[in-house]
Amino acid sequence: MKPVIVAEHAPFLGTLAQEAFAQASGGQAALKIVAMPSSLDEVPSLMQATKAEVVILALDLEGDPIAMAKFITHTYPRTLLFAVAAPDTHPDQLRYARAQGFRDVLIRPLSLAAIQQAIEKAEMEDRQPKAAASYGAYTLPPTPSTIKSRMIAVYSPKGGVGKTAVATNLALAYANNPTVKLSVCLVDLDLSWGDVATVLGLPASIPTILDWIPQVDRFQGPVPPEKVQDLVVHTGFNVDVVAAPFSPGDHLRFQENGQEDQRVRWILESLKRDYDVVIIDLEQQLRDSTIVAIEMAHRTLVVSTPDIQSLKAIYRTVSKLREAHVDVSRMRLVLNRMGRGSDLPFADAAAMADQMALPVMAQLPEDPQMQLSINLGEPIVHRMQKGPFVTALRQLAHAEIPVFGRDRKRAPLPVTPPVPAAKEETKPFLRRLFRNR
Repeated sequence: MKPVIVAEHAPFLGTLAQEAFAQASGGQAALKIVAMPSSLDEVPSLMQATKAEVVILALDLEGDPIAMAKFITHTYPRTLLFAVAAPDTHPDQLRYARAQGFRDVLIRPLSLAAIQQAIEKAEMEDRQPKAAASYGAYTLPPTPSTIKSRMIAVYSPKGGVGKTAVATNLALAYANNPTVKLSVCLVDLDLSWGDVATVLGLPASIPTILDWIPQVDRFQGPVPPEKVQDLVVHTGFNVDVVAAPFSPGDHLRFQENGQEDQRVRWILESLKRDYDVVIIDLEQQLRDSTIVAIEMAHRTLVVSTPDIQSLKAIYRTVSKLREAHVDVSRMRLVLNRMGRGSDLPFADAAAMADQMALPVMAQLPEDPQMQLSINLGEPIVHRMQKGPFVTALRQLAHAEIPVFGRDRKRAPLPVTPPVPAAKEETKPFLRRLFRNR
């Protein structure tokens, strides 16, 4: 049994203490609560005395819980540290807590089941191996177990850049790769105007993400695997889909009782548990669901066309995310529809990416077959084995998860090289572009 310290306000400890006593009496306790102080001052001495492996701190306790969190992570680096907060805590405070070392934030009222679930999730994340770097050289294709629960978000703050096309074709590329059989789920988290179902030619009668709301509210956590299969749409493309609402305004149901971020987190945790790869098509607006997905994703691909309006919108959005203490280090820029006559030169686009500290991961060329594929409801990666966009998209997929490896018949696809440093002559352009920021 793992020894646990829970530092919480006294009125909230009574029910938890009774539950812990009942489970211990029944001999079924997986956790052992060794101390329940109502003051932060007692935590350091209790840590030393109990050798607790898990510590839970209430964010609204008197004193400085953030400073205590930093002390614990520095002094006891192997201890799992969680926060507990009231249901009406502002999302920015929750994000700030996660950025300061808390593995997750639990919402009152606390229960042993919620604590156990948070511990299992943290331990599962710790067991995930780090992805091998795949730039510059061929990387051995992984086995499914090494990429279990890989979550990739696709985002853009500006419409019309091909975000949904990138997300959809990326999901199909992984699902139909030649090396490793993967289970793939594509989630349309553009709750206001999602188009994944349209791009895939799916009917309006299919289940949508709204059907998840009663289930996550019922379980107050991830949905059991057998329920998940009833909530996703099984397509003929080897990809399962969670579709966005079809009617404008339906997305407001997620905001009922201020639970949008928590509901979306539970949905994504359910899918992360059951699929090898989860691709998320995000909404333009920085709503709670969008930020939760960015925080949970192993990688966020920010899609832009090579023009000033798109790149400047990304610059402003990334700045806002940093101000809100959202970790943007896992974000990468994807330049889509490259090669049009009116585009910025790549050197200027790369210089802007450098200004944002947002590395360019891929360049996807303009392809006249793309719009035809959308009109037919058959993604271009499924329709065509070759072509400029298809080849570049598979390079992008391989750069993130190396599954397009070599075999006796197929040579490895080249990987998009790192972006060269911006040339000196691009500086006047940057000064002109950002002079009003």
